[in-house]
Amino acid sequence: MSNLSSAERPLLCAVLALAWLYLSADLAVMSQGLDGTLYAGIAKLMAAGQGSFWAPPHFESQLTAFHDHPPLGLWLQSQWFALLGDAFWVEKTYSLCLGILICWLLARLWRVLSQQSNAWWPLLIFLLMPVTTYAIKNNTLETLLTVFSLAAVLAAWYAHQHIWLNILVGVLCFAAVMVKGPVALFILGVPGCFAVLLQNNWQRALVASAIATIVLAGLFVVTLSMDGAQQSWQQYYQSQLLASISGQRLIEHGRGYQAAQLAYNLLVAAVLVGLAAWFSRVAKPSREFWAMLIIGCSAALPLLISPRQYQHYLLPSMPLFALAAALLVKVPAPRRSGTWLRRAPIWLRRSSAWPWWVTASVLLLAVSRTVFHFGDLGDHEEDLADAFAVGKYVGQANPPVTSVGFCENDLRRRVYLFRHFGVRSTITPQAASSLTASPQKDTAVLVCPDKRVGADYQQVAVLNDGWVLWRRSI
Repeated sequence: MSNLSSAERPLLCAVLALAWLYLSADLAVMSQGLDGTLYAGIAKLMAAGQGSFWAPPHFESQLTAFHDHPPLGLWLQSQWFALLGDAFWVEKTYSLCLGILICWLLARLWRVLSQQSNAWWPLLIFLLMPVTTYAIKNNTLETLLTVFSLAAVLAAWYAHQHIWLNILVGVLCFAAVMVKGPVALFILGVPGCFAVLLQNNWQRALVASAIATIVLAGLFVVTLSMDGAQQSWQQYYQSQLLASISGQRLIEHGRGYQAAQLAYNLLVAAVLVGLAAWFSRVAKPSREFWAMLIIGCSAALPLLISPRQYQHYLLPSMPLFALAAALLVKVPAPRRSGTWLRRAPIWLRRSSAWPWWVTASVLLLAVSRTVFHFGDLGDHEEDLADAFAVGKYVGQANPPVTSVGFCENDLRRRVYLFRHFGVRSTITPQAASSLTASPQKDTAVLVCPDKRVGADYQQVAVLNDGWVLWRRSI
């Protein structure tokens, strides 16, 4: 912030403070998206020494390892758990720190692309896109993927002056692939895109992208020589890539949903740019604009190959679209705070401290909201309460219980049980058709709707939504 003017600093701080105010309650409560809760549970057990890098522990007791994603993102989060412990707020602070890092990388990219320092403008566009805050607050792997991809784009920008920096682009692309798989491969086209659009040099484009690709391939070959790596990638290919593209995995949202989500988020950017263009009367597409737009499309559109979609998949493309939108209409940096309040009272126009007072007030509200909601159960109050009831009972059970059976595949309760108590679960014969492995027939503890179990089980506790905790009679 040392290079910002006195009028730009409070604007940047105000945008970030407002974002924190919006996210403060969600980051303070225990409720979280299903995927992020699962990743936190895996990271917690990895930090405790369970599983391995290539075989993270699975919440399903019938499966030995979690191969739905490459392991780097889970392993990095486990290091955060090893550092801070296993409290519910650990993954929240992890997500928040990654969000801050994304904002810093976006601001840095804006500085080199536009040669302007008013980074509050692209940050405002980025943070107002609904996908952004949804993905960050729910501990998605896309948040870490976005960090690596933005760092790679920044490295590719500097590489059009120092071509060997494309080695770093290849390394960052490899790291991104190790987090989320082939969706990160759009990074390989970034150096070529910059070389063609900014330098009109096709030969340099081929060389730059070739360097990054060779580095990626070399690292991948080295990785495959490690113990467990080939099996991990093979399981990932079969259970995630092939199953998702072929439609074998559950399709909750399809391509039409994802296209609508992309259009909705881009509409937010379009409205902001339209308002800025109306006020400034200037909208000029530059080469940098086209570069960011093309790279953003390369990050978003290939996702539609799969029929299985969720909105947070779009996060890596959002900062790129935000940069493109901000480059289309460059909001001029204010020279002094008074120019923004020409019709305000004279005492307010003469005061240079009012922007900081406003920002400080927003920060105070954000802190107050965080403290007020800290530790609340949040949106999933009943599911969390049930998970805690089951987890506490299992922890005190004698003889010990290693797995809990569910008569229905209630993923949210199962994942919360796994995250907070490290208890794995399985689906009982009543709902085991989706499992390839045979279910346990002698599960000691069951969570089922009332009157769904045999006479050899006795009721332990009544849960929410008609569910009951049962224990087999000894």
